Amino acid sequence: MSESPRGHGIGLQMLASGSCGNSILVSSRNYHFLIDAGLSCRELLRRLAQAGLSPGDVSAVIITHEHQDHILGVGVLSRRHKIPVYMNAATLDAARSHVGEIPTARVFVTGDALIMGDLAVQTYPVPHDASEPIGLSIRNSESRIGIALDMGYPTKLVKHRLSESNALVLEFNHEPEMLRQCQRPWEIKQRILGKTGHMSNEAALELLCGLVHDQLRTVVLAHISREANSAQHALSMVKTRLESIGRADVGVFVGDQDTIGERIEV
Repeated sequence: MSESPRGHGIGLQMLASGSCGNSILVSSRNYHFLIDAGLSCRELLRRLAQAGLSPGDVSAVIITHEHQDHILGVGVLSRRHKIPVYMNAATLDAARSHVGEIPTARVFVTGDALIMGDLAVQTYPVPHDASEPIGLSIRNSESRIGIALDMGYPTKLVKHRLSESNALVLEFNHEPEMLRQCQRPWEIKQRILGKTGHMSNEAALELLCGLVHDQLRTVVLAHISREANSAQHALSMVKTRLESIGRADVGVFVGDQDTIGERIEV
């Protein structure tokens, strides 16, 4: 069993982030769980191995919503590796048509707090065009991580749940003009730009600036579109704005589609 080193903080590692698959590894002491499993099971296990873990080290998977880039490998993880999968009832019903039966499903009600080892994971609703999508706030006695991936805009509740986080994982999905010029079908572009679609760089940056406080240490830019955004552009925007408000000390990381990120200690 691989253990989480260095005190009682929370380990955060992006295994994949983007339109083709998403998964985040969260670790605390000797407890590890995934947020989403949007790669094939084989690829997820390969990336877990790169993070020093085997399937037996993973105690749970929490699913934010049923879109393919968040659930692709979860059926096999459940059936073959017997890993408990936590999701609300609407997401479970919708996911079955994509990935088959999930025999280790553990159903919760959105708004519940889930206990993962020594961590409390607060679930909350987000506006996105899925059955019942959620965001997450993860905390222990020392640290707090706010996670909001796919959503069209931040509601008051979203802002409240993300507030006072020491680390934030926020969707910086697209640059609107790049989206309009890319080769995606117009109906897809309209969906992305809508209130239950995905957040633009500017919308995410505005949200981030409203969440900055003295104890914010880390920001991860997630779900960056390959066709309608530039990771370097989003990174530059965020760093420039943080510098302008006197917070150049905040570490800014970019989630990648093809490679796992470094482990971040929160």
